[in-house]
Amino acid sequence: MKYRGYWLGDLTLSSFSEKAEVIVRAKRTGILPEQIDAMQLLLDMQDQIKQQATDAMFTLHEDIELMYENLQATEDIWKFLKLFQIEITDQHYYGEKDNNIAILLIFQSLWESEFCPAIEIKNGQCVAVLSGT
Repeated sequence: MKYRGYWLGDLTLSSFSEKAEVIVRAKRTGILPEQIDAMQLLLDMQDQIKQQATDAMFTLHEDIELMYENLQATEDIWKFLKLFQIEITDQHYYGEKDNNIAILLIFQSLWESEFCPAIEIKNGQCVAVLSGT
């Protein structure tokens, strides 16, 4: 990883079959143990996280009317998304009293390049699917 005001590298998540840029929001002195632990949880739980996010990602696409006839089942939604960035926050993402790290898996839609939804992960669990443009 290289430091550029944040730590930058890349990683392939087997559940999403994509090599993605990784951004870790940490100081030059190094990545925090809590950030490493959060990333390890992502690696260990990636299949479950994908499964947890599938229905919400499908619903998000329905809500913004970005559905096509060839999409028959919720499992198919991932064929139309490309994981391109993983962002690991610092320990204050959820506020000063909550020291949890958030990980955001940011995707680019293969249907609409301006649409970049994300999966928000906390403690190895999908907590939200976020719309992004």
